Amino acid sequence: IPFIRFKPASHKKKDVVLDQSALMDPRIIDLASSGLLDHQLILPRFMLKELNAALETSDEVLKGKARRSLDAIKKLENIPSLELRFVDNDFPELKDSMAKLIRLA
Repeated sequence: IPFIRFKPASHKKKDVVLDQSALMDPRIIDLASSGLLDHQLILPRFMLKELNAALETSDEVLKGKARRSLDAIKKLENIPSLELRFVDNDFPELKDSMAKLIRLA
């Protein structure tokens, strides 16, 4: 049918909450830099506090995981097409970080 004007579908970016296991996997950086991940990544500040606290422990395995996660965050911040947002929401009544992530999601 001639003279029909198509309207582009509005593409609303969805929020994706990152957890520590996603940050330890280096494939998240490749995925984000490729442009396939067009969502807004949410990084809670309470998880950053936990990663910084893990750097000060005596457990070398835990230190290595925290260091890799913080390096991944730095690399994600440097990707210009990616929207990385830090969230200050904290739930002091919850002690488990996974429960806090679930509540935040």
